[in-house]
Amino acid sequence: MYRPVLLLTLFILLKLAGLPSTSSAQTAIAGYTYYPPVNDKESWQRLKAGGFDHTADQVKVSDYDAVFIPGGAWNPDNLRYDKDVIRFIQDFNKSGKLIAAICHAPVVLASADILKGRKLTGYWNIQVDLKNAGGMVTDEPVVVDGNIITSRHPIDVADFSRAVENWLIKK
Repeated sequence: MYRPVLLLTLFILLKLAGLPSTSSAQTAIAGYTYYPPVNDKESWQRLKAGGFDHTADQVKVSDYDAVFIPGGAWNPDNLRYDKDVIRFIQDFNKSGKLIAAICHAPVVLASADILKGRKLTGYWNIQVDLKNAGGMVTDEPVVVDGNIITSRHPIDVADFSRAVENWLIKK
């Protein structure tokens, strides 16, 4: 039986709420769901009621079997500048547990400096960033390299999902 898979996109909402960030990050998050600053008990309770129970600096690698970083342009671009997220991804990679990233999400892996010599893919406009981070980029729907699974585009989500499922079943 598997424990929960961490959906990293949730934590950027908490990190941005009440913490200094770029105005574009706040705008991007507001474009999806607005969460008021978490600076009082009532705000925290509203977030917990929506399924949020930890911030990125509170999660432990040992509590999860996999981490999934969804794409979209804004979420990964904001996650990659969060020191707690980067530390968590680095620690998760060291554990050998699954890290799955689709679309623009592999830029978070680049910022975590875990791509040197790794084969991967990503959305067309981030591929140069992935190469500059030392990755060996291919234009395939899904690439599996050890504990890292990457995919290019939402159109590849079926193949990506099968690859994630197969990896988890084998482990």
